[in-house]
Amino acid sequence: MMDRPRFVLNLCGTSLLTNVAGELRPLVNKHANAPDAARVPDDDRGKIQRVIDEVSRKVGESGLAEARKMSAEINSLAAFYEGDLGKGRADQHYLVHTDTWLGREAAGCVKDTLVRLGVAGVQLVSFGGLRTDSMENFRAALGEMARWCEVNIPREGVHVVFNLTGGFKSVQGFMQTLGLFYAHERIYLFEGSNELLRIPRLPVRMNATEEVRRHLNGIRRLALGLPTDDEIPDLYLLEIGGERALSEWGELVWQQEKPGLYRERLWSEISPRYRFSPRFREQVEALPADRKAEVNQRMDELAANLEQPGRPNPKSLNFKALQGNPYPPCTHELRAWSDGNASRIFGFFEGDVFVLDRLEKHL
Repeated sequence: MMDRPRFVLNLCGTSLLTNVAGELRPLVNKHANAPDAARVPDDDRGKIQRVIDEVSRKVGESGLAEARKMSAEINSLAAFYEGDLGKGRADQHYLVHTDTWLGREAAGCVKDTLVRLGVAGVQLVSFGGLRTDSMENFRAALGEMARWCEVNIPREGVHVVFNLTGGFKSVQGFMQTLGLFYAHERIYLFEGSNELLRIPRLPVRMNATEEVRRHLNGIRRLALGLPTDDEIPDLYLLEIGGERALSEWGELVWQQEKPGLYRERLWSEISPRYRFSPRFREQVEALPADRKAEVNQRMDELAANLEQPGRPNPKSLNFKALQGNPYPPCTHELRAWSDGNASRIFGFFEGDVFVLDRLEKHL
């Protein structure tokens, strides 16, 4: 095994419950999509709770060999760590489970067992709607998963592994694609055996830059949860309750293409609630690529602040009224970036439109 720490994203299903349920297995499967226990009829809930209690007792008393027989997730990780889960003590593990009662219960039991047997850093993660009773909600949850991967998976310093042995096939398919872009390797355990299949990262490159560029304003707005009437390819779109959002594939494409595009230039305004002055545009275009990217990101945050209820104002934006009058006629400021030579963007309102007037070093 390598010395570099690992970031392991594990799909976690309900095999730990179904493998112990015996004659109650059909009942467990019947209620697999119940979002919480209260949605299950009393009699069925009581029977399933007894299964959960029995599973918790059994894995709580089991050694690794017994736990491997009960859980596909534990079995695959035991194979990955060559029969010694203690080798994963320094690694980060995330168990991705469905947004359901049984998904949470099964993942909780797997987590407790892994920690007891030597894997210290285990966290549970799920996404709202990640269950198979609604295709629209399920696809929206996959889009949320793509965003989570972009934000949380380290780009360097760790070896990223996607363990796709457990979980539902509908999630596995999407995770296989995500793994092409985020994982150094994907692992599977052949069913009914302890033989591990390891697939290294392939030289895959996204080739959608020009298409995203053509529809950039609309895609940016959808990524922010803002409405748009722009014509956007159907592959990137998901309609939920009559409203449009980025599909799971749209999210994946956007997360891959956004960093490069944002480094190219200051892109045009995506909201009617703000506009650039000629001076501001000229200042930003003279910046190096990494600073252009940060300013484009601030513009996304500003659009959300100006258009969305509740006025989201993250620390990275920090949009606020000025104290004093350092750059007349500017009345407000927002962060451009905080590291190095920290800089601020100054502007003023004309009616309900905010004019971004100038970029200056932090006062």
